[in-house]
Amino acid sequence: MKHLRVDITIFLFSYLIFLFFIRPAQINGGWFNLLDLSISIVDNHSFVLQRPDLYGYCEVSFYKGGFYCGHSHGSIIFLVPLYFISKPFISLLPYLNKLMYLNLLSIIFISIPCSSLCLVILNRILSFYPINSGQRLKTILFAGFGTYFFSFATGESRIPFSFLLIFLIIYLTIVT
Repeated sequence: MKHLRVDITIFLFSYLIFLFFIRPAQINGGWFNLLDLSISIVDNHSFVLQRPDLYGYCEVSFYKGGFYCGHSHGSIIFLVPLYFISKPFISLLPYLNKLMYLNLLSIIFISIPCSSLCLVILNRILSFYPINSGQRLKTILFAGFGTYFFSFATGESRIPFSFLLIFLIIYLTIVT
């Protein structure tokens, strides 16, 4: 029970800190390709990008009259349901504002929770080693807020999910 209380505290503390320092992406091709692709999948039931001209045709391919995303489509698994749920609220916005709003939602509901869960799992991993709780807390705070992890947690949602899977695999390897 004590571990659960500590885990919830770490999760909520890190979630609020990450939320306070949120940094939505500017208009660029890398991340907005995936946002555009998720909107296209929900609205048009197609993988053809709707508006690649908004972000300069960056990392797109042209095939049979349509532009396609040049990124791996793994994070679309999370972006499509997020856009589908929020679609009634943002359907009247201009297209560029839809991208910005979906970007903000993806950070709040995908990137930050994944990053906070990483810190909780890191706490569980460190509990297997003979260090006291003060050193463990310092390590968690440094890992979460003093490395590139902080930058990834407050931005795009692809990398924190990868971190979450890596930390989860390490934890399950240690536990079993």
